[in-house]
Amino acid sequence: MVRKEEKKTKKENKKKTNKEETKKEAKKQSSSEEEEPELPPPKRPLASYMRFAKDKREEIVSQHPDLSGREITRKLGEVWRGLSEEEKQPYIDEYEADKERFERQKQEYEQEGRYYDEDGKVVVPEKPKKRKASAPRKSLPKRKVNGSKKTGKSN
Repeated sequence: MVRKEEKKTKKENKKKTNKEETKKEAKKQSSSEEEEPELPPPKRPLASYMRFAKDKREEIVSQHPDLSGREITRKLGEVWRGLSEEEKQPYIDEYEADKERFERQKQEYEQEGRYYDEDGKVVVPEKPKKRKASAPRKSLPKRKVNGSKKTGKSN
């Protein structure tokens, strides 16, 4: 019996040390991650059809309030396919301009790490704030259980 208990305590101690090591490694990784915040790359340009759908969706919903979301999307596709090239051209032009913006921002992001927000303004990454060292925590006194004492004897 004693050997089994010793084996159990040895296994528990190993588990505890492994957990402590993984916690230390996680802290090291998180502290290195805090030093250089990772910013997302520039957003891709919205396709010409998606620009059209975003522009005309409310109009279709107001004309057909009883349609579900899927049916509204289907209706938008039908309207898009029915448009002539001249009617599609403003959306295509917007896409081309946005595509050029994306390519420029992507190149700057890859070379310099520069990031732009949705309005096209340059975003400077914030440096992480260093935490102040806090005072060590005091342990609370152990609570006494009211009314019942365990003596180890069974009734």
